[in-house]
Amino acid sequence: MIVLRSIAELWTERAEHLAMLSVAEMARFATLRWTKQKQQHLAGRVAAKIAVAGIAGLAASRVSIVRNADGVPLVCVDEMERPDLFVSISHSGDLVAAVAGFEPVGIDVERVEEREAGFVELVFTEAERAELEDARAVTFAWCTKEARGKQLGVGLSRPFAELDLSKGTGIRRETIFHRGVEHAMVLAKTA
Repeated sequence: MIVLRSIAELWTERAEHLAMLSVAEMARFATLRWTKQKQQHLAGRVAAKIAVAGIAGLAASRVSIVRNADGVPLVCVDEMERPDLFVSISHSGDLVAAVAGFEPVGIDVERVEEREAGFVELVFTEAERAELEDARAVTFAWCTKEARGKQLGVGLSRPFAELDLSKGTGIRRETIFHRGVEHAMVLAKTA
């Protein structure tokens, strides 16, 4: 289940959403210094809880999202880790996306815009660069690598050139518009 929400709208209802946070989630929230970090953290947790609740058939208030030592989000229900549930979270501007599943999943959402040549050189192999004809293609390819990295549990720790776009199945790409701005959204899961 994919959940897309406006971070600003969730923030306006923060009193209600902060009440949904577990002790561990609230402790993490309290360490964040900047308002933007707090907004993204809260929105990500709320969206992820809604996604997990939607697939597991339980109240979102029973779900908590914690991170392991590598920063990978883990799902807990009633403060007990649930290794059979998986979640991934992404932010882009005012947009938060979360996906939950019964298998490892990854999601990424990014605004479609021009990227610097240095970025393209760093992230993509020579063969991949040959296929990238415009900003939209670059954004979708970047989102695919990031979503796959999340699904594999390596996130940003592996060089993106190693995440070959030609390998693997289970990729779903969508164009979404949020507040009139085009975004690329990619979901990665096992076939």
